[in-house]
Amino acid sequence: INRPSADPSQPADPPPARRPPAFLAPMQPAVGGGPLKGGALWSSIERACRRAESSGALKHISTRPRLLTATQPPLPSDSGEAQPGRPATFILRVAENLKDKPKGPGGTAGGKPAAPFVDPFEKTALATSDLLVEELSGSHTLVLNKFNVVARHLLLVTREFESQDDPVNALDYRHLFQVFSCFPEAVPPLAFYNCGPHSGKSQPHKHVQILPMPLAPSTSPPSAVSPSKPVLLSEEE
Repeated sequence: INRPSADPSQPADPPPARRPPAFLAPMQPAVGGGPLKGGALWSSIERACRRAESSGALKHISTRPRLLTATQPPLPSDSGEAQPGRPATFILRVAENLKDKPKGPGGTAGGKPAAPFVDPFEKTALATSDLLVEELSGSHTLVLNKFNVVARHLLLVTREFESQDDPVNALDYRHLFQVFSCFPEAVPPLAFYNCGPHSGKSQPHKHVQILPMPLAPSTSPPSAVSPSKPVLLSEEE
Protein backbone atom coordinates (compact mmCIF):
# COMPACT_ATOMS: atom_id res chain seq x y z
CA ILE A 1 0.00 0.00 0.00
CA ASN A 2 1.38 3.39 -1.00
CA ARG A 3 1.20 5.98 1.74
CA PRO A 4 2.04 9.68 1.36
CA SER A 5 5.35 10.62 2.92
CA ALA A 6 5.22 12.56 6.17
CA ASP A 7 5.61 16.31 5.98
CA PRO A 8 8.64 17.18 8.14
CA SER A 9 7.23 20.64 8.75
CA GLN A 10 4.20 19.21 10.55
CA PRO A 11 4.38 17.93 14.13
CA ALA A 12 4.33 14.16 14.43
CA ASP A 13 1.18 12.50 15.68
CA PRO A 14 1.45 11.30 19.28
CA PRO A 15 1.75 7.52 19.67
CA PRO A 16 -1.51 5.72 20.45
CA ALA A 17 -2.29 5.27 24.12
CA ARG A 18 -1.26 1.86 25.43
CA ARG A 19 -3.96 -0.10 27.15
CA PRO A 20 -2.90 -1.02 30.72
CA PRO A 21 -2.44 -4.73 31.39
CA ALA A 22 -5.35 -6.56 32.96
CA PHE A 23 -3.44 -6.94 36.24
CA LEU A 24 -3.40 -3.15 36.68
CA ALA A 25 -6.95 -2.53 35.51
CA PRO A 26 -9.27 -1.11 38.20
CA MET A 27 -11.35 -3.67 40.05
CA GLN A 28 -15.11 -3.53 39.81
CA PRO A 29 -16.57 -1.55 42.73
CA ALA A 30 -17.39 -3.58 45.80
CA VAL A 31 -21.06 -4.34 46.29
CA GLY A 32 -21.16 -2.46 49.58
CA GLY A 33 -18.87 0.40 48.57
CA GLY A 34 -15.14 0.85 47.91
CA PRO A 35 -12.59 -1.92 48.58
CA LEU A 36 -11.42 -2.33 52.16
CA LYS A 37 -7.73 -2.09 52.85
CA GLY A 38 -5.30 -2.89 55.62
CA GLY A 39 -6.67 -2.82 59.14
CA ALA A 40 -10.30 -2.43 58.03
CA LEU A 41 -10.28 -5.76 56.19
CA TRP A 42 -8.42 -7.49 59.01
CA SER A 43 -11.06 -6.22 61.44
CA SER A 44 -13.74 -7.69 59.19
CA ILE A 45 -11.95 -11.05 59.33
CA GLU A 46 -11.82 -10.93 63.13
CA ARG A 47 -15.52 -9.99 63.40
CA ALA A 48 -16.53 -12.77 61.00
CA CYS A 49 -14.54 -15.32 63.03
CA ARG A 50 -16.28 -14.33 66.25
CA ARG A 51 -19.71 -14.37 64.60
CA ALA A 52 -19.20 -17.75 62.93
CA GLU A 53 -17.83 -19.34 66.10
CA SER A 54 -20.77 -18.02 68.12
CA SER A 55 -23.35 -19.30 65.63
CA GLY A 56 -21.68 -22.67 65.11
CA ALA A 57 -21.12 -22.03 61.39
CA LEU A 58 -17.50 -23.20 61.62
CA LYS A 59 -16.75 -26.94 61.59
CA HIS A 60 -13.14 -27.15 62.70
CA ILE A 61 -11.12 -30.09 61.34
CA SER A 62 -8.83 -31.24 64.11
CA THR A 63 -5.26 -31.77 62.91
CA ARG A 64 -1.90 -32.27 64.52
CA PRO A 65 1.36 -30.97 63.01
CA ARG A 66 4.14 -33.37 62.15
CA LEU A 67 7.60 -32.29 61.05
CA LEU A 68 9.32 -34.31 58.34
CA THR A 69 13.00 -33.61 57.61
CA ALA A 70 14.52 -34.79 54.35
CA THR A 71 17.92 -34.20 52.77
CA GLN A 72 18.27 -33.19 49.16
CA PRO A 73 20.37 -35.49 46.96
CA PRO A 74 24.01 -34.47 46.42
CA LEU A 75 24.54 -31.87 43.71
CA PRO A 76 27.52 -31.83 41.29
CA SER A 77 29.87 -28.85 41.50
CA ASP A 78 32.10 -27.19 38.91
CA SER A 79 35.04 -29.19 40.22
CA GLY A 80 33.18 -32.43 39.58
CA GLU A 81 32.86 -33.26 43.26
CA ALA A 82 29.39 -33.79 44.66
CA GLN A 83 28.23 -31.24 47.19
CA PRO A 84 26.23 -32.58 50.14
CA GLY A 85 22.52 -31.91 49.94
CA ARG A 86 20.87 -29.49 52.34
CA PRO A 87 18.25 -30.66 54.83
CA ALA A 88 14.71 -29.34 54.46
CA THR A 89 11.90 -29.56 57.01
CA PHE A 90 8.32 -30.03 55.84
CA ILE A 91 5.22 -29.39 57.99
CA LEU A 92 2.47 -31.98 57.62
CA ARG A 93 -0.96 -31.32 59.13
CA VAL A 94 -2.46 -34.75 59.78
CA ALA A 95 -6.27 -34.74 59.91
CA GLU A 96 -7.64 -36.82 62.76
CA ASN A 97 -11.11 -37.32 61.28
CA LEU A 98 -12.42 -36.47 57.79
CA LYS A 99 -15.46 -38.74 57.69
CA ASP A 100 -17.86 -35.87 58.46
CA LYS A 101 -16.56 -33.54 55.74
CA PRO A 102 -18.84 -33.49 52.66
CA LYS A 103 -17.36 -34.72 49.39
CA GLY A 104 -17.52 -33.05 46.02
CA PRO A 105 -19.93 -34.11 43.26
CA GLY A 106 -19.83 -37.85 42.72
CA GLY A 107 -18.07 -38.54 46.02
CA THR A 108 -19.27 -40.13 49.22
CA ALA A 109 -19.64 -38.90 52.76
CA GLY A 110 -19.57 -41.34 55.65
CA GLY A 111 -19.81 -44.29 53.23
CA LYS A 112 -23.10 -43.04 51.72
CA PRO A 113 -23.67 -41.54 48.25
CA ALA A 114 -23.22 -37.78 48.23
CA ALA A 115 -26.29 -35.57 48.01
CA PRO A 116 -26.91 -33.56 44.82
CA PHE A 117 -24.44 -30.74 44.50
CA VAL A 118 -25.43 -27.37 45.95
CA ASP A 119 -22.93 -24.58 45.33
CA PRO A 120 -21.89 -23.32 48.81
CA PHE A 121 -20.35 -20.20 47.22
CA GLU A 122 -23.47 -19.08 45.36
CA LYS A 123 -23.52 -15.30 45.85
CA THR A 124 -27.08 -14.89 47.10
CA ALA A 125 -26.55 -17.60 49.73
CA LEU A 126 -23.25 -16.06 50.85
CA ALA A 127 -24.85 -12.64 51.28
CA THR A 128 -26.61 -13.81 54.46
CA SER A 129 -24.05 -16.38 55.59
CA ASP A 130 -22.23 -16.12 58.91
CA LEU A 131 -19.12 -17.19 56.98
CA LEU A 132 -19.07 -14.02 54.87
CA VAL A 133 -16.15 -11.68 55.55
CA GLU A 134 -16.51 -9.07 52.80
CA GLU A 135 -17.64 -8.72 49.21
CA LEU A 136 -14.33 -7.38 47.94
CA SER A 137 -15.61 -6.31 44.53
CA GLY A 138 -18.14 -7.19 41.88
CA SER A 139 -16.10 -10.27 41.01
CA HIS A 140 -14.66 -11.71 44.25
CA THR A 141 -15.80 -12.42 47.81
CA LEU A 142 -13.81 -13.30 50.91
CA VAL A 143 -15.33 -15.92 53.22
CA LEU A 144 -14.27 -18.12 56.11
CA ASN A 145 -13.55 -21.76 55.35
CA LYS A 146 -16.40 -23.64 57.02
CA PHE A 147 -14.19 -26.73 57.42
CA ASN A 148 -11.19 -24.86 58.76
CA VAL A 149 -7.87 -26.42 59.69
CA VAL A 150 -6.53 -23.38 61.58
CA ALA A 151 -8.10 -20.15 62.87
CA ARG A 152 -8.67 -17.45 60.22
CA HIS A 153 -8.69 -20.03 57.42
CA LEU A 154 -10.00 -17.96 54.50
CA LEU A 155 -11.37 -18.60 51.01
CA LEU A 156 -11.19 -16.14 48.14
CA VAL A 157 -14.07 -17.12 45.82
CA THR A 158 -15.45 -15.75 42.57
CA ARG A 159 -18.94 -14.24 42.82
CA GLU A 160 -20.00 -15.84 39.55
CA PHE A 161 -19.32 -19.54 39.04
CA GLU A 162 -15.89 -20.30 37.61
CA SER A 163 -14.41 -23.77 37.47
CA GLN A 164 -11.75 -24.93 39.92
CA ASP A 165 -10.13 -26.55 36.88
CA ASP A 166 -9.31 -23.07 35.51
CA PRO A 167 -5.92 -21.55 36.35
CA VAL A 168 -5.53 -18.57 38.65
CA ASN A 169 -5.76 -15.39 36.57
CA ALA A 170 -4.64 -11.78 36.97
CA LEU A 171 -7.88 -10.68 38.64
CA ASP A 172 -7.61 -13.52 41.17
CA TYR A 173 -4.06 -12.44 42.00
CA ARG A 174 -5.12 -8.80 42.36
CA HIS A 175 -7.72 -9.72 44.98
CA LEU A 176 -5.38 -12.21 46.61
CA PHE A 177 -2.76 -9.56 47.27
CA GLN A 178 -5.47 -7.20 48.50
CA VAL A 179 -6.14 -9.80 51.20
CA PHE A 180 -2.41 -10.35 51.78
CA SER A 181 -1.95 -6.62 52.43
CA CYS A 182 -4.31 -6.67 55.42
CA PHE A 183 -2.37 -9.28 57.39
CA PRO A 184 -0.32 -7.95 60.32
CA GLU A 185 3.43 -7.99 59.77
CA ALA A 186 3.91 -10.73 62.38
CA VAL A 187 1.31 -12.98 60.67
CA PRO A 188 2.52 -13.81 57.15
CA PRO A 189 -0.16 -15.33 54.89
CA LEU A 190 0.15 -18.45 52.77
CA ALA A 191 -2.13 -19.13 49.80
CA PHE A 192 -2.66 -22.28 47.77
CA TYR A 193 -4.94 -23.39 44.97
CA ASN A 194 -6.01 -26.99 44.42
CA CYS A 195 -6.50 -27.06 40.65
CA GLY A 196 -7.61 -30.00 38.54
CA PRO A 197 -9.40 -33.30 39.11
CA HIS A 198 -6.51 -34.97 40.99
CA SER A 199 -5.61 -32.07 43.29
CA GLY A 200 -7.83 -33.02 46.24
CA LYS A 201 -10.38 -30.27 45.64
CA SER A 202 -13.76 -30.77 47.31
CA GLN A 203 -15.66 -27.92 45.58
CA PRO A 204 -15.86 -27.22 41.82
CA HIS A 205 -16.48 -23.47 42.34
CA LYS A 206 -13.19 -21.59 42.02
CA HIS A 207 -11.65 -20.77 45.40
CA VAL A 208 -8.16 -19.92 46.63
CA GLN A 209 -7.34 -20.87 50.21
CA ILE A 210 -5.48 -18.45 52.48
CA LEU A 211 -4.03 -19.36 55.88
CA PRO A 212 -2.03 -17.47 58.50
CA MET A 213 1.43 -18.75 59.27
CA PRO A 214 3.16 -20.41 60.97
CA LEU A 215 1.32 -23.71 60.51
CA ALA A 216 3.39 -25.26 63.28
CA PRO A 217 5.96 -24.07 65.85
CA SER A 218 9.05 -22.84 64.03
CA THR A 219 12.17 -25.00 64.04
CA SER A 220 14.37 -22.12 62.78
CA PRO A 221 16.05 -19.41 64.84
CA PRO A 222 14.17 -16.07 64.79
CA SER A 223 16.83 -14.48 62.57
CA ALA A 224 16.02 -16.96 59.79
CA VAL A 225 12.34 -16.03 59.66
CA SER A 226 11.03 -13.24 57.39
CA PRO A 227 7.46 -12.68 58.64
CA SER A 228 6.81 -9.72 56.33
CA LYS A 229 7.06 -11.80 53.13
CA PRO A 230 3.92 -13.70 52.09
CA VAL A 231 4.24 -17.19 50.69
CA LEU A 232 2.27 -18.20 47.60
CA LEU A 233 2.03 -21.78 46.42
CA SER A 234 0.08 -23.08 43.42
CA GLU A 235 -0.87 -26.74 43.29
CA GLU A 236 -1.80 -28.16 39.92
CA GLU A 237 -3.19 -31.58 39.24
